[in-house]
Amino acid sequence: MEHLRTPEVVDGVTGPAVVTRGGAPGDGGRPALAPREDRGAVLAGRGRRRHLRPVPWRPAKGSSPQPPGRHAAAYGRPVGWACGTPAGGRDRRPGTSVPGRGRASGPVIPGGPVGAFLLSSVVIFVAELGDKSQLMALAFATRFAAWRVLVGIALATAAIHLGSVAVGRLAAERLPTRPISIVAGLAFVGFAAWTLRGDRLSEEDEKAAAGADRRSALASIAAVSATFMLAELGDKTMFATITLAAKEGFLGTWLGSTAGMVAADGLAIAVGRQLGARLPERTIRYGAAALFVVFGAALIVDAALR
Repeated sequence: MEHLRTPEVVDGVTGPAVVTRGGAPGDGGRPALAPREDRGAVLAGRGRRRHLRPVPWRPAKGSSPQPPGRHAAAYGRPVGWACGTPAGGRDRRPGTSVPGRGRASGPVIPGGPVGAFLLSSVVIFVAELGDKSQLMALAFATRFAAWRVLVGIALATAAIHLGSVAVGRLAAERLPTRPISIVAGLAFVGFAAWTLRGDRLSEEDEKAAAGADRRSALASIAAVSATFMLAELGDKTMFATITLAAKEGFLGTWLGSTAGMVAADGLAIAVGRQLGARLPERTIRYGAAALFVVFGAALIVDAALR
């Protein structure tokens, strides 16, 4: 029995077919094709020898589309040797991506700890404008070096705001989000009225600043920290930090509120020394109050749209 190889088109792919002359008795001498498994093995072997030259896949003329997966084990569609995708077409499989063709995205808005840090820094900076903390920082700066005053302010603020942030996060975990947003917005409007009222140093604060120890850096920093800690208890910056912590993350709010307060008091020291310790208090108060109203209105509108 003699075996010959003749071309055969199977599912649009041209490949060798094994033909046998002189088939079984009674078949009229017609050529008999080898079993499908044998033909698949021959095609697969031929494909391995020519894998460096992908063959574009085209359906045979007059053939109907084949359902996915038919004869996949025996024939398979030719693939490009470099990318592993069907030659001459796109890879539309789910979960795949094309390098350099990422999804279009809008502007990146910082979130998480970074967003909480930035928001807290801005809000507390605004809250400190025209506050008694700036006046106290100016009073201490007339007796100590500015860096000692700022270090003392940073230590006192970090200690106070750590407790404030803890209270705010506890409230956020126990209360629903929408009421917290409404209360926070109303609180910021209240802070605006508080800012317009103005703030003055009490006699105790003035005496503490005037009688502070000048002897060593450590003693001066301790004096500034203790005085600021007592002065900030019950201040609007403390309540503003609690309000922010109820909406934002713990770490970002804590660090941001501390940085905002130090920046505001540092600005007061620098500007006060340039202007002879005379700040435009009325302009500062009005500007800070307007910003507080904007923050509060934004929170209330956000809660109403939820």
